[in-house]
Amino acid sequence: MKKIFTVASALIMAGVIVGGMSSCVKSNNADAAKVAGGTLTEGESLPIAFIQADSLYNNYQLQIDLTQDLVQKKAQAEDQVNKQMASFQKEYQDFMQKVQTNSFIGGQARMESEQRRLQQKQATIEQHANALQQDLALLQSQAFDRVNDSIQAVLKEYNKDKNFEVIYSSVPNTTVFFVKAKYDITQDVLDLLNKRYAEGKKSE
Repeated sequence: MKKIFTVASALIMAGVIVGGMSSCVKSNNADAAKVAGGTLTEGESLPIAFIQADSLYNNYQLQIDLTQDLVQKKAQAEDQVNKQMASFQKEYQDFMQKVQTNSFIGGQARMESEQRRLQQKQATIEQHANALQQDLALLQSQAFDRVNDSIQAVLKEYNKDKNFEVIYSSVPNTTVFFVKAKYDITQDVLDLLNKRYAEGKKSE
């Protein structure tokens, strides 16, 4: 997922720190600090918010459903390939046994023909496995795009009333060391996402 925390949000946070420190030095009774070109009076909030990305993805029902579907398709693909490989291995073992006992009817020509057939079968299985892998990769990419497009659409709708200047992603081990919980909009956005997804499933 692309981080929504951009240079703009970094500048805003830097402005808060620097502005707050300088105002304390100049006067302990200052009523406002300059923030991003405007004023922030006591008790007001910054025009920023953050989303806990891991929590959002782990609890968004669309993401859950798409992940389960991908897991199921991957298991089915692996089962197909495993069955094909098991059949091939059995035929290969039979072939090797006949080679060792020199029991091919038709002699050398028949043995070489059978060897070519097995080589072609192995190549076909490998091609099929690669095709399935590519299909799964495409489905995963499409699922990723669908989830993120949905999140972006909901965020635009959500922010019409909230008017945040910056909405960024907060995940463990990032450069965001501390943000007050009041700027966390994860649950609000998650509720809207799941509501929208549930309504969409009902209309299908």
